[in-house]
Amino acid sequence: MHLYQKRPVSFASTATVQSHFGALEINGIHVEIIGDMQHRLSDGTWEAVVDMNRFKVWVALDDIELPVMSLPFLYEAYQLLGRADKVAVLKNWFESHEQR
Repeated sequence: MHLYQKRPVSFASTATVQSHFGALEINGIHVEIIGDMQHRLSDGTWEAVVDMNRFKVWVALDDIELPVMSLPFLYEAYQLLGRADKVAVLKNWFESHEQR
């Protein structure tokens, strides 16, 4: 297995979301790391840290099982982060798999 750190994990925030973010590449697959995510509430405070276990699914990669976030969760998270590129990819995937 080839594992490369693409972006070290560090804390970052926007007006609506704060979290620890990083990125890896495992056998040529881009992996985003998100930890202790919080959303800003309408009163300006931050919600409690999101329990990511509620949105976790397991996928097999070679001989290992990896925890990943569900696609519906990622779709919402990328919308909140303003990641239009990722939202478009997921929207296209949902639409193409809806027709099957």
